[in-house]
Amino acid sequence: MLVNTFDQNVLYLLLALALGSIIGLENEYRKSKGVRIFLGLRTSIFVAILGYLFGFLFVMLNNLIILVTGFGVISVIASLMYVEKSNIFKSPTATTFVSTLILFTIGVLTALGAYLYAIIITVLVAALSFYKIEMEEFVANITRTELIATLNLLIIALVVLPILPNYPIGPYEIFNPFQFWEIVVIVAVIFFIQYFASKMIKSGFFLSSLVGGIVSGTTIILIILNLSNQLKNKTKALIANGLFSSNFMMIITQIIVVFFFVTYSTATLVYFLPVTVTFFVLMALSLVLYGKNIKEEIKIKRSPLPLVPIFEFAIILFVVIIAADIAVKAVPQLLPATIFIASFANVIAASLTVGLLFAGHHISASYAALLLGLELIAAVLEKGIVGLFSKNKAFRNAIFTYSIAFSAVLSIVAYLSFAYGI
Repeated sequence: MLVNTFDQNVLYLLLALALGSIIGLENEYRKSKGVRIFLGLRTSIFVAILGYLFGFLFVMLNNLIILVTGFGVISVIASLMYVEKSNIFKSPTATTFVSTLILFTIGVLTALGAYLYAIIITVLVAALSFYKIEMEEFVANITRTELIATLNLLIIALVVLPILPNYPIGPYEIFNPFQFWEIVVIVAVIFFIQYFASKMIKSGFFLSSLVGGIVSGTTIILIILNLSNQLKNKTKALIANGLFSSNFMMIITQIIVVFFFVTYSTATLVYFLPVTVTFFVLMALSLVLYGKNIKEEIKIKRSPLPLVPIFEFAIILFVVIIAADIAVKAVPQLLPATIFIASFANVIAASLTVGLLFAGHHISASYAALLLGLELIAAVLEKGIVGLFSKNKAFRNAIFTYSIAFSAVLSIVAYLSFAYGI
């Protein structure tokens, strides 16, 4: 085993002391607030240093028995502390015992040079201890329905998805089970986040819609459409989220995907700037029209994981993706039309395609900017088309009218920018 230098050992010792101090200080603060804690500042430091010493001896002598002995010693010490705490506080919880073992492990990891793991564990332990009351309140407020929904989401995402085949099957090989179920997971996660965000904070629906828009603006507008049929008294708030929340994050996603992850170049951004500025102006206009309603509280009276709507939206998205894929194969020479159609299904995928084409020197920067503009136009236009399926007349008319108007303005700016370089 590689032996650390003297300077490294000193630094690791100081780090172990610091990490023990973090947990110790956090415990002392909680003790000052009346929380009954047996593991104070000095004890925390001593345990972390003890762990470091056993780890140091293991590195120097390369003998596993040293570590086994160390964990045996600290287990005895932790057990004695547990018994003493139980006698004093009459509270036989295992928190002190577990915390002592974790502190010792942090010291050992530091001595072994795995200081990043030690730091991460320290931060997690301190955070979990500090937010104990909030977590207990959160757990106490969870209903049986919400717990079942959480378990179902974990099954959908972590059990079912990994075992599905990730290749086309069936007639014409257009159905990919993994791809379809991945869409189901994305839609389910967005529903799940929106439910709990709306439950916890007043503007939760607005914030969760913004976050969901990063993944799929189409899913967000479908969810908003569904709510427009149920909550007629929240029409203006839903219109505001339909215009702003489902659209705003698209251009942010485009910029991140194309300019920071694919091309590493601002050349396309220069040509894309007129469309970008116009888009932000239109989004600002939507805030002027409905800004006072956008953060209005929207109580979603439904299950946190409504399976029927989730599968309905997933099927719609999957069909759109297949249609776009067929269009790509049928008319590969019509790149603008292909990108435009593909953007109805997934702006991120379309942006990635444009970025790769530019990075591979297949298209110019100005042409790439035009294609990115077409993506925005298609995505905004899609919201208006989807809005037509709402049974709420006011919502339907507003979303369709503004989406058509916004996409028309973007079309004019994109054309002028490409044709005349403005």
